[in-house]
Amino acid sequence: MSLADEDASFCTHGGFAGFIADAAAQIDDACRRPGQSQNLLILSDGGDNHSRYTEHDVKAAIKEADVMIYAVGTYERYASTQEELLGPDLLRSISGLTGGQAFTLTDLKELPAVARAIGTELRHQYVLAYQPQSASHDGKWHKISVKLRLPKKLHSLLHVDARAGYYAGGE
Repeated sequence: MSLADEDASFCTHGGFAGFIADAAAQIDDACRRPGQSQNLLILSDGGDNHSRYTEHDVKAAIKEADVMIYAVGTYERYASTQEELLGPDLLRSISGLTGGQAFTLTDLKELPAVARAIGTELRHQYVLAYQPQSASHDGKWHKISVKLRLPKKLHSLLHVDARAGYYAGGE
């Protein structure tokens, strides 16, 4: 079974250039299809040195998009540039904003296992609705935290991955 069967969008690139630009284009595309659950898979070294978008621009777009990002990082053993050095944190950061996850490959042979893990996670998602008591429509970003209370014996079986917040739509 492939991730394509999971209705995921794929954003891939070779080398370092354009990672953020590629991600921004996919996120923009997802924003044009509101109401549809979107999943974005980024396969990258996380480095970006030729993008017209800044990390801040992409994070702002991610916050607005209804997209869950899974990132698979492929890194050299020794980072030769600042972009490569910061790549893993960048991928973790953007996937974490969406409730997705970042995975690190140290060997290309690990890719099938990572693909299975992402596919399993996509098939075992639950939707949780949230309505704040004071429904402000201020258009601002509101942080949220979703926590799971479990008996100790279930802690290793279940976990929560959730968006970091939401924009309260302006009136």
